Amino acid sequence: QSDMSSDAWWKQLAIVVPSSPVQSNPSTEHIRALLTSLSVLPALLKTEKIIHFDGIHPAMPVDRRHRYVEHKRRVQAFCSQAAVQARLAGPPQSGPDRSNQTHEKMTSLELAAFAHTTVLEGSHFLFAGHNTAAAVLQVQTPFMLIMQHDFLLVRPFDGKRLLETMTSNPLIKHVRLNLRPNVARGFDTVVQNYSGPSLVPLARTCGWADAPHVTSRQYYLSFVIPLLMHDHDGGKRKYVEESVHYRMLR
Repeated sequence: QSDMSSDAWWKQLAIVVPSSPVQSNPSTEHIRALLTSLSVLPALLKTEKIIHFDGIHPAMPVDRRHRYVEHKRRVQAFCSQAAVQARLAGPPQSGPDRSNQTHEKMTSLELAAFAHTTVLEGSHFLFAGHNTAAAVLQVQTPFMLIMQHDFLLVRPFDGKRLLETMTSNPLIKHVRLNLRPNVARGFDTVVQNYSGPSLVPLARTCGWADAPHVTSRQYYLSFVIPLLMHDHDGGKRKYVEESVHYRMLR
């Protein structure tokens, strides 16, 4: 049973970041931007975080493999440095990390953002949907904020009251942090004000997306992941929303 009675609501939440090779590797710019963007809601900096790297596609060129491996090494080094800093007394000290030889400086905010972060990776190529599922299986908290590695959190939300709502009202399982105004067209064919029990303003939509969203681990385990697994060819080469969104429109 989740306890939302204190300001430690963030302990009920894990941040899940599925990641995969991109052309900018080995640069860590995008993952650093994502994690530091959590500071718009400072409590999120204290949550447990999981970065789950996809495995390497067999056809990936050798040069890209090397750059991806180096990117993962740098991210792990940042997490290790942040973990050490978090154990030390006094405020974080910014500056170059000479011990891990990333050749990239970490600011005080980045040290705080990378703290409490676990880095995992698939032993083989999974693709987007299965990589997300593999990350979710490692979560121990009842709730998750799932963010793909190329998104940012740009404005705060009432995390405590949202989790209180999701705890008391099990009908609310997936809350998308929208990227644009709620307009009933295209992906969001239907948009309605949610009039059920809620401590935060919500809108209902038929558009299921894996854009940044707060959800429950149980919802993924009992509904989302089974839909992915039962999709064509076991959900291989599928994004999560391909397996969920279009079925929910039927």
